[in-house]
Amino acid sequence: MLWDVSQHRIVDSRTIGGLLFLKVSDDCDRGATVQWTPADAATQLREVRASDGRPAAVILRPNHDRFTITIVGDTGRTTVKVDLPPETPIPTPSLID
Repeated sequence: MLWDVSQHRIVDSRTIGGLLFLKVSDDCDRGATVQWTPADAATQLREVRASDGRPAAVILRPNHDRFTITIVGDTGRTTVKVDLPPETPIPTPSLID
């Protein structure tokens, strides 16, 4: 799932592989600055840049279940709360009985 943070101010679920896919800009012409607090709450894996060189979308690996993302673009500042349920470990079947 791609979270459009202009429409969703709370991100409450992970996507494929436990990642967050975030659309942070309204179009591909003008991107936005993206920051999260605390700084170690997530790791940015990828970004798609708009024509102006700023991110239009980002992929984050959350390191914490709860944190805040601030997006600053041409239309102003947006604050998004990340409130994820704890990740459930996937059971690994035993190879030895």
